[in-house]
Amino acid sequence: MQKNTNNRHTLKKFRGHSKERLATDPAFKKVRANWQDFTTAARCAKLLRTAMESVQGPVHDRARHTMLTRSFSTLLRTDTSSAAGERTIANTDLTLLRELELNTGTLFNDIFCFSFANVDVSRSSGTANIRVYHPDLYENVQTIKGVAKYELQVAIAEMDFQKMDFRLHKSTSGIRPVKKNREITLDFKLQITRDSQAPLFVLFAADLYGQDWKVKSSAITIAAVLPFGLNVSDPGQPATREHRILILMPYSITDNAAPPEMPAH
Repeated sequence: MQKNTNNRHTLKKFRGHSKERLATDPAFKKVRANWQDFTTAARCAKLLRTAMESVQGPVHDRARHTMLTRSFSTLLRTDTSSAAGERTIANTDLTLLRELELNTGTLFNDIFCFSFANVDVSRSSGTANIRVYHPDLYENVQTIKGVAKYELQVAIAEMDFQKMDFRLHKSTSGIRPVKKNREITLDFKLQITRDSQAPLFVLFAADLYGQDWKVKSSAITIAAVLPFGLNVSDPGQPATREHRILILMPYSITDNAAPPEMPAH
């Protein structure tokens, strides 16, 4: 590095630690452990981001990508059964990732703030049925000018953080007009891998369009996480292959509360 002082250049040499020392010196053991956990978090965050952006287009926002990595770093620290540097996602509570989202500048709730969603997933039969209810989308999007159409995509991602792979199953409402004083009830049926042991991420992606069919706003959120081996109502109970949950705004999950009655049509 050169520094100009009184029209003369003074060469300054900066000394640092060699790769060999960082990799072998006992004094840097904690640094190596922290770096390994960060690498794990970054790889898992990239995998989840890839799955989310496979449903909706890429979000070129470094801040949101960093947010995902930070969330996984925080999640890894909840693995108290493993030493630093050996922590794994398998020993964490993935449901803590609910409500994370990627968007183009407008929050998901400002685009499609639904009232509730029923999620019925059967791992044994490999089926998933999801119903989403919105009382009045027209009122929801009044802060976004020029909105004429909408699309809601629902996806279930089977995430394998050990093999760094995922399987994605998705369905769409199709592009529909936004109408005033109109209730919306959307039903989605998806096929998932039978007897899958992977944690399932339920993703909701919303897009708003103008009259010219150009996208006005987009957002995708993690509506629910269904970890295999955990009973939705009581993590201490044996593993369940059936998940029946109710998602209420703001994304509180229960498996025993009676869902609201669907509106009559």
